[in-house]
Amino acid sequence: FLCDEYHIYQFRREELPADDYLHQSALICSRSKPWPLLIDPNNVAIRWILAKEKLHAGRSIRLLRVADLQFISILQECLVHGGSVLIQDVDEDFSLNLSDVLLFRTRTARDKSARVKFGSSEIECHP
Repeated sequence: FLCDEYHIYQFRREELPADDYLHQSALICSRSKPWPLLIDPNNVAIRWILAKEKLHAGRSIRLLRVADLQFISILQECLVHGGSVLIQDVDEDFSLNLSDVLLFRTRTARDKSARVKFGSSEIECHP
């Protein structure tokens, strides 16, 4: 319905199982502007995202859980140095406001650096 043969081929290269519903969901996810919230009980999406990032960008993604003790510092480190992060196990009580980070709302400082609001402070981030 949404996917043509080229997209199906790409998704198979990215290790996504052969399933029309998964292919359509992956296409929507790939084209969405804001980062999507994925409900993934079988970890299919996580495996696909990890394989996709490794295949196309040649790097791995930092997997974070909200309960991780170093959650804030690792997320901040990835923002500053340009790393990719996948946050797992987010529940409805997640209180950290990451809307500026997720929508990548940056402002340019006087020194031309990109800055993003992170919690109650503003940090310089990798462009």
